[in-house]
Amino acid sequence: MTFDEYAAHAARTSNAESDIVNGALGLAGEAGEVVELIKKHRYHGRDLDLDALKKEIGDVLWYLAEIATQAGLSLDDCAAHNLAKLRERHPVRFDPSYHDARGVLAGYEWDAFGSLWAPGMDRDDGEHIACASVHSGQWWVYSAPSSGTVIANGISDDPKRAAESALRAYLEAPQ
Repeated sequence: MTFDEYAAHAARTSNAESDIVNGALGLAGEAGEVVELIKKHRYHGRDLDLDALKKEIGDVLWYLAEIATQAGLSLDDCAAHNLAKLRERHPVRFDPSYHDARGVLAGYEWDAFGSLWAPGMDRDDGEHIACASVHSGQWWVYSAPSSGTVIANGISDDPKRAAESALRAYLEAPQ
């Protein structure tokens, strides 16, 4: 079953007076019920009731479908857009430093030609560890500029951010 098929089936049970506000308020309430189950498991020593959790997650999904339907959005499109955004931010794997102060990329600088260089490196020596470049929405990460070895590449609405994330993952990976 696709998300859009689910939304079509779920819409059968929507109240005729329902609107996007009802969807948002219902989502908040059901999300709170999911949180409550997990809180009781974590802090009150209760077993995690997976049947109850499944029911509450289903209720969350119903209200997401309600919101999407009321807004005229496709849940399939929303899911695909979300995955594309995540691939952009974390092209190799989850990268927690994406959300911090640049981590291993501290001091790296973008030049006027769309290349990201390590701090203190002579841009003409071609010997530094790795670099990234962007052009017209495309991005590349090279193990070393003179090698021409592309270790990651892609197309993105935010190519600098995607290139930084891939370069960060490369620099932090065990060599």
